[in-house]
Amino acid sequence: MKEKFKIFKRGIEIDFPLLLHSQRLRRFFAEVWKALPQQDRDQLNDSLILVSDHAVLRLLANEQDEQMRGGAACWGEGRLYIFLNASALKNKTSEHVRFVIAHELAHVYLKHTDRKGTEQRHENEANRQAAAWKFPLPD
Repeated sequence: MKEKFKIFKRGIEIDFPLLLHSQRLRRFFAEVWKALPQQDRDQLNDSLILVSDHAVLRLLANEQDEQMRGGAACWGEGRLYIFLNASALKNKTSEHVRFVIAHELAHVYLKHTDRKGTEQRHENEANRQAAAWKFPLPD
């Protein structure tokens, strides 16, 4: 059984480490996570191993996705993690940051592990899933 991690101030429990140094990203992650349907959170808990804004993961994320701006869902050796780019999201609106978090969670939820020739389709699918969770792409 995986260890449970709690974000006490935010009232959420997750099965993966949440290593967000940014207080703002932690707050928005908790808001998005709480808004997701329980069955979707369960599926994400089973798939994710880490969500972080650590600079080392940024290097790994950039290797996989040179176009990464606000975040990236990354796969390596069968493991799934999300990197959120705190510096890129620093001056974005609350709605935009929530969208980016939901969008990256959607990639994991939709099991977008094969990127060859499917990038735009996967981006569109993740946008639609984020919107279905009530976090649409801001205008």
